[in-house]
Amino acid sequence: MAKVSNEETKSYEQVGKVAEEVFAAFRTVLAFNAQTSEQARYASKLQGTSKYAVLKGLIYGFYIGLLSTIVYWTTALGLLSGAWLMNTGKNQTLDIGKIAVIVTAITEGIQFLGDVAPCLKDFADACILVLPIAQHIDEAEGRVKTLTKQFKLSKELAVSEGVTKLTSGNPMKVTFDNVSFSYPSRKERLVLNKASFTINAGQTVALIGGSGSGKSTCIQLLLRFYELTDGHIKINDRNIVEFDLYDYHEAIAVVNQEPVLFATSIQDNIRFGKINSTQDDVIEAAKQAHAHDFIMKLPQGYDTMVGERGAQLSGGQRQRIVLARALIRKPNLLILDEATSALDPSSEKIIQQALERSCKGRTTLVIAHRLSTIRNADWIIVLEDGAVVEQGSHDDLIAANYIYANLFKNYPAETINVQSSEIANVHESEDFSTEIILSQEINNIQTNESEVNRTSFEETDAELLIDESPYGSLRSLVNLLKLNSPEWPYLLTASLFTIAFCAVSPAFSISMVQSIDAFSECSFSARMTKLYIFTAIIITLGIVVVIFSVIAQGSLAVAGARLTNRLRIKTFGCILRQEVGWFDEAENSVGSLCSCLATDTLEIQKLTGVRFGLVIHSVSILLIALVLGMIFSWALTLVAYALLAVVFINAILNVRRNTRLATLFQKLVLEYSDLVTQSVRNIRTVYQLNRQYEILKSFANIMERRYRLAIPSILKSGLSFALSYPVITFMLPALCSLTLVLLDHNLIDSQRTIFSTELARSSASAKRLCRIFKRKPMIDNWSTEGHIIENFSGSIEFENVTFAYPTRKSLPVLNKFHLAIKPGQSVALVGSSGCGKSTVIQLLERFYDCNEGRV
Repeated sequence: MAKVSNEETKSYEQVGKVAEEVFAAFRTVLAFNAQTSEQARYASKLQGTSKYAVLKGLIYGFYIGLLSTIVYWTTALGLLSGAWLMNTGKNQTLDIGKIAVIVTAITEGIQFLGDVAPCLKDFADACILVLPIAQHIDEAEGRVKTLTKQFKLSKELAVSEGVTKLTSGNPMKVTFDNVSFSYPSRKERLVLNKASFTINAGQTVALIGGSGSGKSTCIQLLLRFYELTDGHIKINDRNIVEFDLYDYHEAIAVVNQEPVLFATSIQDNIRFGKINSTQDDVIEAAKQAHAHDFIMKLPQGYDTMVGERGAQLSGGQRQRIVLARALIRKPNLLILDEATSALDPSSEKIIQQALERSCKGRTTLVIAHRLSTIRNADWIIVLEDGAVVEQGSHDDLIAANYIYANLFKNYPAETINVQSSEIANVHESEDFSTEIILSQEINNIQTNESEVNRTSFEETDAELLIDESPYGSLRSLVNLLKLNSPEWPYLLTASLFTIAFCAVSPAFSISMVQSIDAFSECSFSARMTKLYIFTAIIITLGIVVVIFSVIAQGSLAVAGARLTNRLRIKTFGCILRQEVGWFDEAENSVGSLCSCLATDTLEIQKLTGVRFGLVIHSVSILLIALVLGMIFSWALTLVAYALLAVVFINAILNVRRNTRLATLFQKLVLEYSDLVTQSVRNIRTVYQLNRQYEILKSFANIMERRYRLAIPSILKSGLSFALSYPVITFMLPALCSLTLVLLDHNLIDSQRTIFSTELARSSASAKRLCRIFKRKPMIDNWSTEGHIIENFSGSIEFENVTFAYPTRKSLPVLNKFHLAIKPGQSVALVGSSGCGKSTVIQLLERFYDCNEGRV
């Protein structure tokens, strides 16, 4: 089963990747009207997952049947062996009473193994999940041992000992000495080939080159994301590997072309640059980045939440926050990768001046396509195919009349953003186009960054329990189980064979009673003849019970797998129907939605799989026992069922308690799943900021809260579980008088407690899914209502449009905006960051609806 679970986990990983891609790029999916095709892609990935669930069901059914077979055959063998020993006289003290005690003790011990049966699948899944975790830990330990010669991790997460530390505030001298490098996934291709250059302390150096020339690779090697293939990088004339890694990262600040923000407040985002910074430090950094003015205009100022990936801010505003985050560190080395690319000319000029002031007294490495930025650098390095082909000051390179000079001559320095791929072709052709290009580097690893909202860690447990959904948990669960109606033939088959499986037990008990009765025969031949007949029946029942169990569990597995896929596809579709504003809400982050698809649907499926079979089994046993009990002694049967009522009441209370706790746990799971998803996806940014420990601490805080909440529940569940056995034990003396038929059936077992916990979790998951299913989108992305444009002429008009984002309704972005675009016109929208340019596009794509006016 572990092997099958491993394959199932891998297949679900592929499904999860599709969901994560679509949710992270939902605006793009919506812009291209690709919801239907993406749902079809998601459904196609799901098709291959069902077979593993069915295989697990068949294996589980065989296991359950095999346990019963062992019990039956052990009983038959024990009775036959006892009869033979009594007849031979080898054991004078042996009698039927002792034989019955021995056989019952052994079979009862085997039956207790059945208590773990409902957990067998979960145990197999857990074993599979532990394996990659253990491998990651072992690999990490191996890397640490390998790198011990260079640095030794200590002091929480990344502080090392016995290595060189940088002096705070002193600018770095950086030297690349014959550096060669190829990425681990493409070892045959050198990205850098014996690249050599020096950045003197306090210099501002610009790296330029075509796409794939190695500019970004230089930065990644400088940040020690990778180890060199050959050569050395030196900091202040010492090998880079000799420096304390934590301290080294603290001395560097990076501003990437694509601004990356965490899903927390503006203040916390800036403070990520320097954890112990004060409020005054944050404000000063914001002023340097020209961000203070727009921040103060926001309703909550520096406490304004930026949303996932900073979605609540414009591109220019996000870039300024990232700049402030870098400047607050007061780094020894400042790396700017197109740091002003998302800014309007006015803001860019101001920030450029601020950067120039900030660059004084520190080393600055700039990657830029704008020639006005490049020419102001102290030193310029031109890369081509991983090698340095030209370097010097602006004047020197112009005088050299080579690549840089030709590039500069063919582009107006103040107005053109140079497309980097054209630099590589300068020496081949001087016939350049004067096309204006907006160059923006897209990094798939770093685009969608967010961290779980820190304020959520401070939420009280009582607040987490608040759920405004009008749908009761059990009613929601019943509604979702109705989706399994197309599989009624499988459920019916499973029910019939489960009942048949249960009916085998009384048949076994009757055969066992008759076998014991055979010992009363005076004649040895008559005794053995009767024993042979009924033990043969018992052996036959042992074979039949396996067949019944495999068919029943296999049918349940098919029904459960199809329900899971149907729920996943339906949930995926309902999510894609929601408006863009719904995704802006903190509780609908990518991590939370992926968790909903992955875990909530599986919780529902459990009730149509093993748990459904357990319900049918328990009900069948109780009904069969009731009928037989009434036949033998109705009075004692009523007494026994009165005692069972205590167990049932305990089960109901357990379900109610666990449902409440499951809702709380579910929200905590969403918190840490979102934190892990976003942190891992944007691990480069985490390393750049040197904030591994802070994220680990946040994760530990969530786990600690979960632990504190779980302990009381575990104790109560353990007590509930323990109370089940005494009640059953007290019942046994009474049930013994109802013959060995009722003695063999304890009427209820420990699986009842396990089921109540699963029912609670499934109910909580059903409640959440129903909220998604029942929610009516403000803008239905799949609606077929409304006019169909036959011939779109391109006439667009904004009439007195007023709009504010749903998460900041008190701050209008557009106010009585009017714009008319005639067919065939080319219209340019210009304005400062946050003035509403991108908002106009989003309204035009109908990501949002206007508050007033119309489009």
